Amino acid sequence: MKRTLLAGLGILILNIAILCSAGFAFYSFFIRHDYIIGVLFALLAMGGIIIQPWILILVLLNYGMLMLLPSSLYDYGFLISIVCYPFIGAITSTWIYSYLEKQGRIPAPILRFWSMPLGKKLKIVAMCMVLLLGIAYSRLIDFPAFNRQPPPNLLQNEALNSIKDNRTYCLRVSVSPEWEWRESDTQQNSEWLWRAGATQQQMDALCEQYNLQPGTTGEFASVFSSFQLTDLAKPYWWQPREASQAKIYIGGLGNYGTTYILWYPQSQVMYAYITSYNFK
Repeated sequence: MKRTLLAGLGILILNIAILCSAGFAFYSFFIRHDYIIGVLFALLAMGGIIIQPWILILVLLNYGMLMLLPSSLYDYGFLISIVCYPFIGAITSTWIYSYLEKQGRIPAPILRFWSMPLGKKLKIVAMCMVLLLGIAYSRLIDFPAFNRQPPPNLLQNEALNSIKDNRTYCLRVSVSPEWEWRESDTQQNSEWLWRAGATQQQMDALCEQYNLQPGTTGEFASVFSSFQLTDLAKPYWWQPREASQAKIYIGGLGNYGTTYILWYPQSQVMYAYITSYNFK
């Protein structure tokens, strides 16, 4: 009985890791456009599903039940199913593997892990969790910075294309109703941070092309405080100094919304917050 409970606890931890990996893969692919990390987390989730293929049946059954709910209860049902999934999956997998063990039909790799001493199992699980969390945190702070293009919600022109040393970071994308995601959401309903090198001539060209107007320190500070980045949850390259040392510009580089730029003449570096939607 004790062995079965420990096995169930291990499967529960595995299912939580699968859920987190799948969620982070979706986030990396469709919101952050970080395809390398997205593939890595998708592979981690698939690895967990391969050793519990019946989870897919549970997912399909859950989806069918959600479709029967009224639209007003769909969101609540979805959240409840996400919370319950690891526990239901752990109970189901523990029962199935206990049955397979009695029949002597457990696959050899799983049987070897199953037969390991508890301390060794915990070490392997702990190492995997530390690795997973480490990779997740590295992407949270955008290290290394893979996205070296201007934000996709900017109107493209020659002045923008001349900007070099780009680093961009998606703060959020507002998905469409009913949990449907569209490529246009990334361009029309999104918020981005952008750091780039820009000379005086390039800034003058941006101001001319996009009709950027001088802004005040108070305007910029009130906007930047709205998303309240902490030191533990911001791109490592986002290090704007005092706004009083910079020139401030406000305009509309995006298809919608407003762009706020801090440009430092001495270092010739600009920091921009770009919104393409009026988030409520």
